Amino acid sequence: MPAHRIIGVDDFRRPKIEAIPTPALRTRLTRVASIVEFRQQDGKPVKVVAHPPDWLTKAVLSAGVWPGIRPLEAVVGAPVLLPDGSVLQRAGYHRDSGLLYEPDVVYPTISDRTFARRRPAGYGGVA
Repeated sequence: MPAHRIIGVDDFRRPKIEAIPTPALRTRLTRVASIVEFRQQDGKPVKVVAHPPDWLTKAVLSAGVWPGIRPLEAVVGAPVLLPDGSVLQRAGYHRDSGLLYEPDVVYPTISDRTFARRRPAGYGGVA
């Protein structure tokens, strides 16, 4: 998922991925970076706090992928079967799939062995 996406909620209060509005991105940038500019005061340059410039906001929005930032492929609200046959059922981020599991109700735990027993020989994952 591109870096310019955030987690929001839909009309039913379920998590969803949505585009981050430019003003919200500018606010977030000011939380994580000290942006300053120099202005002349009494003939001398003085450092003052500044808003993120448009070129910076556009660069962040267009970058797409950031090294060190975990990819987010989707947000799911119920357990899902993963390509290796295991079940994603622990709330939180799943590194191998890029899924964020945010359950909307309490689901019973499912044994991974249930699906392992049912896979045919030579099964390599979910297509």
